[in-house]
Amino acid sequence: MNFSTPVELPSDLPRFTQADELLLMGSCFATNIGALLADARFRPDVNPFGVLYNPLSVSTALRELVTGRLYKEEDLFFFRECWHSPMHHGDFSSPFAEEVLQRINIRLQTAHERIHHLNCLMLTFGTAWVYEQKSTGHVVANCHKQPESVFTRRRLSVQEIVSDYTSLFSGLIASLCNVAPSLLVENECTTVKVPAPLPNSSSLSRI
Repeated sequence: MNFSTPVELPSDLPRFTQADELLLMGSCFATNIGALLADARFRPDVNPFGVLYNPLSVSTALRELVTGRLYKEEDLFFFRECWHSPMHHGDFSSPFAEEVLQRINIRLQTAHERIHHLNCLMLTFGTAWVYEQKSTGHVVANCHKQPESVFTRRRLSVQEIVSDYTSLFSGLIASLCNVAPSLLVENECTTVKVPAPLPNSSSLSRI
């Protein structure tokens, strides 16, 4: 009796080793896979912003990593006795703004320094539903339990996602490949060697 399920990997499946630099960003799937990779002695950098679920927040975070953005106090807001960043998970929050900024910027600087040596970038999307802050019109990565009335909840269209990632791949990610020519980008739908066109809308519709 066979108590295991044999899995045959395609011969053309991209491969990487423990010597490669990996960056995983997105949903809790990225966090879980990153933990497994770390246990296997790979070198993953996992979710520098914390868990991100919607595609627009993932792309925004990636742009900020590539450009080396640093956060200031005006990027935070105070709610329920803590300072928060709308782009970050609650793990970065604190009663003290200085502490939040220190946590965020140290983490971003570390990821920014590694990103120019990447061999593989894995992006995972959790949902196409987003929350737009009514006062700014910006899509937030985390609501931090603010009242629902503060946001407009809507579902991203396939075309919005395609347009955003076409811009991302042809802009910042393409420039990144000038210093990381072996970079491979993976998501749930496809694997591409950058620079390359974004997969068509039919593949993204499975998100």
